[in-house]
Amino acid sequence: MNQIRISGFGGQGVIRCGYIIGKTASLFDGKHATLTQSFGPEARGSACSAQIVVDSEPVRYPYLTTPDTVVAMSQEAYDKFGSDIRRNGTLMIDDDLVKPEAAPVGCRLYAIPATRIAEDLGNRIAANIVMLGFFTAVTDIISVQSARRALPSSIPPRFLELNEKAFEEGYRFGSELMGSEPVPPPAMRPLTRAYKPSKVTKAKAGRRATTLARVNRMDGKMRESAAAKKAWKVAEKKGAAQKAAEKKALDKKTAEAAKKAGGTKAAKGGAKKGGAKKTALKKTGAKRTAPKKKSSATPGKAGSGKTAAKKRPNPPARKSTRSTGTKKSPGKK
Repeated sequence: MNQIRISGFGGQGVIRCGYIIGKTASLFDGKHATLTQSFGPEARGSACSAQIVVDSEPVRYPYLTTPDTVVAMSQEAYDKFGSDIRRNGTLMIDDDLVKPEAAPVGCRLYAIPATRIAEDLGNRIAANIVMLGFFTAVTDIISVQSARRALPSSIPPRFLELNEKAFEEGYRFGSELMGSEPVPPPAMRPLTRAYKPSKVTKAKAGRRATTLARVNRMDGKMRESAAAKKAWKVAEKKGAAQKAAEKKALDKKTAEAAKKAGGTKAAKGGAKKGGAKKTALKKTGAKRTAPKKKSSATPGKAGSGKTAAKKRPNPPARKSTRSTGTKKSPGKK
């Protein structure tokens, strides 16, 4: 298994360089690879790194423990990650941007003026591809033929020619440094279609990820030792016993709660019956007879409940003052 860290600052194409390495290994070299990345919030100038794990077997853990290959394209990246490398590891730096004070003990240090070579080609942004060609020549993690095939589908078409030249320059520089004969590029560009992502729905992607996880889990179980399988069986039995105990306790609590709820329901049922009687009386129109109160009325008008009022006498008739002189007899009006 190879653990690789490509580091630099934002704008150098560090993530793309790591992406092409992982793509070359997994799609064109028949290996397995994972890529994780970290970068700052700034678009350019922030520290960033790409971590790649390449193995001939399926990768179980995608994060780096201690890398065996480190590429530093800036002084800050070298100061941060240069010492975090395995003994007898490979450390590659950009000679123009990194000035190592002292290389880590036991590792091999290789330098290339990647930024200067890219500027001579016309654009310094191709320094990451120069470093990719140098990486291909110094290490044997990916093959040069596969890297050449991966470039057309990883680079925008308008920059493809520039990046192919940058790759060949970096590969030639690395081959001369290592003292090996460089593999000449093909006369014609490799027949590789431009990468077009397929339309994959979220549900389909989820099903695919679940299937791959199951396959990896089954494959891992097949590769386990007898002691590991025995330990798995013991753990499964313990888990089943624990689940049974939890279920039993839950059933007991449910039964107790149902019993308490039954007592309260019976009390509520009695109260509901009393209420039903009241509603039945209201519907039939029956009224409860209230006790009669003693009235202080006279016997003659006992039912009225009020005292009989005395009649006032009629007022006396007034004398007439007409000129006729006749008198009216007094009487009732």
